[in-house]
Amino acid sequence: MQIAASLPAPRPAPTGYDSGLSAAERRRTGAWYTPPALVAHVVANAVGEVRPGEVVSVLDPACGDGRFLLAAASAIEAQGGVALLTGVDIDLGGLRAAGISASSAPVIEAVEADALDHDWGDRRFDVVVGNPPFLSQLASATARRGRSRFGGGPYADAAADFLALSVRSATERGGRVGLVLPLALLTARDAGPIRSSATADADLEWFWWSDDAMFDASVRTCAVGLRRGGHADRSPVRRASGSGFDGLPAVSPPPTSANEHWGWLIADVHGVPEVPAVRSTSTIADHALVTANFRDQYYGLVGAVSDEGDGPPLITTGLIDAGACHWGSRPTRFAKQAFAAPRVDRTGLAPFMQRWADRCLVPKVLVATQTRVLEAVVDEHGAWLPAVPVVRLVPHLDLAPVSVWEVAAVLTSPVASALIAGQSVGSGLSATTMRVSQRTLGALPWPAGPLALAVAALRSGDLIGCGRMVDAAYGVDDVTLLRWWRDGLSHQGVPSGISSV
Repeated sequence: MQIAASLPAPRPAPTGYDSGLSAAERRRTGAWYTPPALVAHVVANAVGEVRPGEVVSVLDPACGDGRFLLAAASAIEAQGGVALLTGVDIDLGGLRAAGISASSAPVIEAVEADALDHDWGDRRFDVVVGNPPFLSQLASATARRGRSRFGGGPYADAAADFLALSVRSATERGGRVGLVLPLALLTARDAGPIRSSATADADLEWFWWSDDAMFDASVRTCAVGLRRGGHADRSPVRRASGSGFDGLPAVSPPPTSANEHWGWLIADVHGVPEVPAVRSTSTIADHALVTANFRDQYYGLVGAVSDEGDGPPLITTGLIDAGACHWGSRPTRFAKQAFAAPRVDRTGLAPFMQRWADRCLVPKVLVATQTRVLEAVVDEHGAWLPAVPVVRLVPHLDLAPVSVWEVAAVLTSPVASALIAGQSVGSGLSATTMRVSQRTLGALPWPAGPLALAVAALRSGDLIGCGRMVDAAYGVDDVTLLRWWRDGLSHQGVPSGISSV
């Protein structure tokens, strides 16, 4: 059902959240209302300067109680402009619950519909603002169960669709967008096509983020501002952060970015150094098959893992350090159970899991996920089975053959870690961890130079020596990069002499 009505703007939005919705209903609909200070910051940047008498059309595609529209009207009218307001929501109860103000208040064209499915025709707006619902596609209650019709992958948060819609809905010559989004959207793989499309049509102008939760939803958030019709140059992006909206130095977009990620907006603040140009003629995927396990393998292993028996060891991500596996010497958890030395009873596996085990029990490199820097370990004899979400790399035997030690050496380098960190900053479980995926690992450049010295260093346990030699093979000699990487390995202990780096 779609209902269009003209409603006077609501009274100034309450500072608290709508108590009429249960926590479960808020999670299902993404109805977490925006703090007034963040509303004011987004609106001030999105509206910008308005000429006296100028008519400015404003859209909020998920308007809730109308607080973004009301703030936009105030900002426009304070400069002598005229605001034309349009709010869309699947439930206009938020607008109605906010109450009706004086008859002289601006009027909101209210549309009761899902903005993502609404037929907009050729309508465009000068300003598009709001805080669209964050609907994870990993939760069954909010999953769309398929690819986004705006180009995102099946796991792209619904907020990415609202980003695509907002850019499309802005006027082509100078239309402005200001949206609150989940911080993970900056680097999420499945949102890559939507980020690419957005920056093909508009320029990033300003950015805000907070590492602390600003909502009861406990999601780290950011806000992005884009303007259509630019592209004359790649101007620096204005930045602010935190609940105090503290200003930070502007940052310029890189010439290109893998997966069209926007991690460069916050990489420097999180200490990720810029990577110099590297010498490379291929990628890791050209030299090794990169795979990861998912739900089927996870549940397929449940019930077959124990500390008894003589089956192959199960290697969890917590057992992997750079160049070292701690199976049997470090306790770990799998399927919510604690294990001292977990093994897999292959007789307890279903036939498809038996075939999976056969594919895994070959010489390979295992890579941990959710770490500060890349942590890879060699399974030279193919004796281990990887748990979810460990990533495994198996060298190709026919195409540009390399050894498992060469693959592990490349991953045990400052360049490789910084490239992955720049593509995943903000998407990890904490601000200092990066999310490692098979796609980003496979896309890493393979060094053009020789790796023999790096392999010898890694075999001897000299991680820093390995990192130096791999970077040299990349044609990189960067002390800042090496120090950053060394600090990321500090939990493993720093050998003597490294402090001089």
